[in-house]
Amino acid sequence: MKRRALFALLALLVPAVWANAAEKPPPEGARIKFKKTLHIQNTPRGEKIFAETRTVDKGESIKAILRDDYGIGQGDIPFFTEVFRDLNPGVDPERPPAGQLVRVPFKVEAGVSPPALPAVAPPPPAPAPKQKKASHTVKKGETLWTILTRDFGIDKYQVKEALQKVKNANPSLKDVNLLLVGQVLVFPEELLAVKPAEAVPAAAPAPAIAAVPAAPAPAPSPSAKQAKPEPPAAAPVAVSPVEAAPPKAAKEEASEAPAQAPPAPATAAQTPPPAPEAQIERYLPVLGLLEKLGCSIDREGERYIPVSRGRSIRLEAKDFPVISGPDGGKVIIDAGAKLSAQMAEAIKGAWGYEVLLPGAYAPEDFLGAVLKQLKFHELSEGARSVSLADKTSLRVRAKWAVAPSPEAKWEGGMHLIFSEGASIDPGLVRLVKSRGYVLHSLGGVRESEEARSPLTHAATVSFAPSVEGAAELLSMIGVANRLKPAVTCRLDNGVSYTIRPKLVFEYGAMKYAVAPEKPANAESILLRSGYFTFAWPEAGDPLKKAEDLFSLLGVVHRQVALSLPSEGALSFEAEGLEIDQPSLALALYPELSGEERGQGRIFMTRAKIPAEALPLLYRAGYLPWVVE
Repeated sequence: MKRRALFALLALLVPAVWANAAEKPPPEGARIKFKKTLHIQNTPRGEKIFAETRTVDKGESIKAILRDDYGIGQGDIPFFTEVFRDLNPGVDPERPPAGQLVRVPFKVEAGVSPPALPAVAPPPPAPAPKQKKASHTVKKGETLWTILTRDFGIDKYQVKEALQKVKNANPSLKDVNLLLVGQVLVFPEELLAVKPAEAVPAAAPAPAIAAVPAAPAPAPSPSAKQAKPEPPAAAPVAVSPVEAAPPKAAKEEASEAPAQAPPAPATAAQTPPPAPEAQIERYLPVLGLLEKLGCSIDREGERYIPVSRGRSIRLEAKDFPVISGPDGGKVIIDAGAKLSAQMAEAIKGAWGYEVLLPGAYAPEDFLGAVLKQLKFHELSEGARSVSLADKTSLRVRAKWAVAPSPEAKWEGGMHLIFSEGASIDPGLVRLVKSRGYVLHSLGGVRESEEARSPLTHAATVSFAPSVEGAAELLSMIGVANRLKPAVTCRLDNGVSYTIRPKLVFEYGAMKYAVAPEKPANAESILLRSGYFTFAWPEAGDPLKKAEDLFSLLGVVHRQVALSLPSEGALSFEAEGLEIDQPSLALALYPELSGEERGQGRIFMTRAKIPAEALPLLYRAGYLPWVVE
């Protein structure tokens, strides 16, 4: 009972105390004090450095803080250590005093500055570089960083690559941050060729960050999380072209203002390189075509691309459009040639995005470079065949054939891209479009004059490989013939035989007969009676049987594989026999005048010839004869 009463009393008191506390205003002059402060600093190089203030505990080193508290990888610690030096002049990152308030960098966004104008006048003479050494004996107080900066001119943006080269040249060096007095280090030739940073001319390209496996930005503390907004998520983007000079580096001085350089002598007016937007205009046809292929193009907003723990690259989409393929491939377009080779390699290594400089290509070649990097269901380069009806095809001499998706091959979405100025017969254009193909060209195709002809159809013959078919073919070429006639053969000895050959005809001065199976001596009797006998099997390719018959009669003919027109982006292809027989042409096309029949060349084929191809055959001097 007492316990229940106690709980009831507490239930009444707590809301009252809470209400009084909520209503009581804070004392005058009260302040909220945060233990850490977020600093965001912009550098002359276009970088944005994020740092936190913190007090160094006894025995701590900046290397340990970066590694343990901010998750900076071992390969990036030298870079962030030098950023720390810039933010905290006079503080030794190896032995910071206990209780010292310092700014610890945990994230660097590398900006991309516009390309500088090329220098016209020669730069002032640089001070003589310090003597470089192929080897060095470590002295007391030296670190690998001090040796590289003092003797080899390495700055903090080159330090990661330089450290790796030193490690490769010194296999016994296990820890680049731990050197022993008297230790001998060997430096590779690549470092010997580098000039000291203070001797680099103003026009030197800005060093870039190296590629490191991608990772999300660290979360240093709850307060810092609230203070710094996360960069927006990147969306797919587009293409663009340009050829411009690489960006120039401006060395950041964290502690004191740099000495003023003497004014450069007056030079002639310099013409700025074309703006990225102007270069992109040249490639708008490429962008439009890519959109028709199912690609998405993004040229708005900003894009943040993390390349390692705490390091990212900030790109403006209007200068660095991105093309996303229908199957996931992505390409970043460096329209102003602003990204260094190292930055491009870092982006590719971390995210797989290929960086392309369109200014190095003609528009058509640039399109090809983009297509090869994007992902499509099918992409092929060069000529290909498109099957039509039975035994006919179109030879398509396209630059590229693209199927954005598996369905595109069957649902009318196969794209053919032709070179600029390609010549195409209008009739064949209609024919290939009817098969579900979509035609493109960056500069437009040149439609040749459409062939005209009096042909309204192709002559046909129901020619079977039987003897009856042979008789029909003979009749069409004007050769009289008889099927299974009763032939009386009188031999020299006065004996006569009556035989019924399968087929008998005369051509010129010769008599021809297809001997029957019975009697057994039928062929011998026909030969002795002056007939030329030949076999005619009831099966086989009708066209081959017709060729045998023409050879027997001495009719001029030859096998041909037509490709009409012989030049052009599209050609109709079919195989058959070319027959030079004017009388046959008259029999097949009696409605044509002698002038319209021309030379009377016949193209005999088993291929089904579409109406769009008839004018092409006629223009090439052929009258079609289709064996059904």
